[in-house]
Amino acid sequence: NIEDGCEAYKSVEGVVYDKLGTELITCPAGRSGEFVIPAAVTTVKEFAFRSCSKITKVVVPASVTLIENNAFEYCYDLEEVVFEEADNPEIADLTIATKAFYYDDLLELTFPKHLRTIESYAFGGNSRLKTVTVNSEGELSFGTGVTSDESSYGYSYSYVTTVNLTAS
Repeated sequence: NIEDGCEAYKSVEGVVYDKLGTELITCPAGRSGEFVIPAAVTTVKEFAFRSCSKITKVVVPASVTLIENNAFEYCYDLEEVVFEEADNPEIADLTIATKAFYYDDLLELTFPKHLRTIESYAFGGNSRLKTVTVNSEGELSFGTGVTSDESSYGYSYSYVTTVNLTAS
């Protein structure tokens, strides 16, 4: 935990945020079960949940506009990520950075309407991920191998068999 009076950071139940609570910096590796990101958070920092292997579900509020590289990498029990839809049409666009959810255990994904960018291998290594639903409104940019493994041997593979595209 962060001591009271710290000028740069604060902690809530062991999770470290910047002082304003807009950046989620790190979550203790022993955290388990469901984790709901607070509505004040706009950025999930690089490696914030890396190796939090006992987290099974994460709820991402519409206030989050950036999930940085490797933010949820190696969360081996993470089966579900819920991206909340924005009530406000002026909500900022969401970017999911490189390997943000790499080698988790996701079963299916539904992307929110305000998602605009998914960088390379963001959901790679999720061998049980079979279905992705894209609720796109506007242009959506995909990086290389969004749902694929990155291989040092020069090839990649994806486990996804169904992509549902919806438009409002």
